[in-house]
Amino acid sequence: MPVTHLNGVDLYHEDHGEGPAVVLCHGGGLSHVDFFQQVPFLVGHGFRVVTFDQRGHGLSGGAVPGTPAAEAAAAQGLDVFANDALALMDHLGIDGAVVVGMSMGGWNASRLALTATERVRAMVMIGSSFGLPTEAQQEWARWMISRLEAGDDPVEAERTTPQQLRFRERRPDLAFLRDELAALFPAREVGRGTGVYRLMEATPPGDFSAFPVPSLFLVGDDDALQLPWLIDATAAAVAGSELVHVPDAGHCCHFEQADVVNAALLDFLRRQG
Repeated sequence: MPVTHLNGVDLYHEDHGEGPAVVLCHGGGLSHVDFFQQVPFLVGHGFRVVTFDQRGHGLSGGAVPGTPAAEAAAAQGLDVFANDALALMDHLGIDGAVVVGMSMGGWNASRLALTATERVRAMVMIGSSFGLPTEAQQEWARWMISRLEAGDDPVEAERTTPQQLRFRERRPDLAFLRDELAALFPAREVGRGTGVYRLMEATPPGDFSAFPVPSLFLVGDDDALQLPWLIDATAAAVAGSELVHVPDAGHCCHFEQADVVNAALLDFLRRQG
């Protein structure tokens, strides 16, 4: 079992294929298995694909930053996600990679693009604005805070939207698999407090007019968590970025509409040289 102690935690990781490296970083409450439709596709098109379980998820150790059990990672803040990915790249001898971040995994991708630019050939954000503060993100953070203070759970609510009910009717096999994976790899201490959102609300917008790497944003047209208008505004703030809307898809558009997402990913990756 490929588990390596890196950045103070045991990280489960997998390394598939040969060619230009792509590092896939999953979202909160998920695991490396969430990319099962992307890994063989990209390997089949000549890429080396690395997946891993983020700390506090799946088969990795540790706790999610911002939760009561995460004191050991507190000094690194949310950059701990990027530091984990960078440590894994070092361990695997990967000098440079396209880093893909889905939702919470966007912290890995955006922070590496900004702080370890020489190691990131390109950035892909799937349903994620994380690590890229804008006025839109501040507005979104206020929306999340208001939902949480009202006693709502936006993550759970996203799973019961009309589009999600359509997805369950259209692809009962994938919906069943997603439920089974969630049961196999339950997230450990993923809190729904307002702390991280208050931090986003208080963070001044950044200047991304000279963003250092090529970037692609993908968002489901029916994403009820990282809302489409938020991703649109984030992509607009990141100079030179590309934006793809995925039809009839929610927050996990790579899971629900893999063919569309894979085609967009492949087109973007091939243009990175």
